[in-house]
Amino acid sequence: MYIVTGYGANSSSFLRNNRIKSAKIELGSGKSFTANFLDQPEAQEVRINEATKSVRVTILSVYPGNKDNDSCISEISFSR
Repeated sequence: MYIVTGYGANSSSFLRNNRIKSAKIELGSGKSFTANFLDQPEAQEVRINEATKSVRVTILSVYPGNKDNDSCISEISFSR
């Protein structure tokens, strides 16, 4: 799974809003783990080592935005 952990329109938008620092990843099987993220606008990989039909992402902590107090995820994508 790949995730862009903030508002990725441009660098000023990315810094203006909160960005995900850590998140709980829950799989359809009931397994869960914590993923930690760098404060960067590029997509970051989260390895899921089993087939699953669903994924739930719960934000645990954020890097604070310099203007707006909202948390953004620009993209979540999956590859085989």
